[in-house]
Amino acid sequence: MNQQAKIDRQKNGTAGFYGAMGEPAPAAWPIAMTVVAKTTAQPEEAVQAFLNSEYGWSFAEDTLDWLFAGLSLTDALQTVADRWMSRCVQIDAFRDWEVAADTPSLTGYVMVTGAEERAA
Repeated sequence: MNQQAKIDRQKNGTAGFYGAMGEPAPAAWPIAMTVVAKTTAQPEEAVQAFLNSEYGWSFAEDTLDWLFAGLSLTDALQTVADRWMSRCVQIDAFRDWEVAADTPSLTGYVMVTGAEERAA
């Protein structure tokens, strides 16, 4: 899928990552898709579901904190991804999806939101 198609598939303009990012959202979306997909090794559809979710909103808030601290957009996104990968999932949050307790948080959230999207 080309870069423009990735941007066009963003569907949650008032919530999720895109809604939380505000003005930087159009530039941030394709970079976030790339950073999260490469960092988690999860499929594009799962990454999109994550970014469109409440977890995507939290990911954006963390990204904005790093932007305000002076990082570039790409560096802010990668920093947030790395920080989320450094923590493991809390098993209660993922019990229904059988995600292993030692799974990095970012990967777990992407896996679960992707599975929820497919199940819907």
